[in-house]
Amino acid sequence: MAAVISRMFHLLFYRIVVPFVRTCLMVLPSVQTIWKSLTDVFVAPFFHSVGRCFAMVNIRLDQE
Repeated sequence: MAAVISRMFHLLFYRIVVPFVRTCLMVLPSVQTIWKSLTDVFVAPFFHSVGRCFAMVNIRLDQE
């Protein structure tokens, strides 16, 4: 189930969202300025926090 969700997210994000954003950034320079501001204010701190949360997660696989 997790693999299916991961695959769907990958497909949606890298095949649809990323090309759309890149096209908008090339066509409209003003959008690039707004996008950079949004990224600096919301996206970067969010992923920084998520990274700090998962930094201390240790997975241990024991065979019994």
